Amino acid sequence: MDDFVLMDVSRDRLQQAKVKIAAFLKENLELNLHPKKQTVSPLKYGVDFLGFKIFSTRRLLRKENVKRFRRRLKRMDCACKVWEYV
Repeated sequence: MDDFVLMDVSRDRLQQAKVKIAAFLKENLELNLHPKKQTVSPLKYGVDFLGFKIFSTRRLLRKENVKRFRRRLKRMDCACKVWEYV
């Protein structure tokens, strides 16, 4: 099953949507939602999803991804400098 995120201001609507989605998956696709991998939580804490931290008004790259990008960029820069001297 692919990942997905539902966002709403109403916790009750999210719970209802979760029940309807679970029923649809079970009846039509013979799939189940993983019981430990589903949460309903306030967006003020953000949702960690596909490399981003998603909030109600913005998306941020996860800190780990930014650090990894900077390390790779630094290695690429060093590799380019080596080729300048050849």
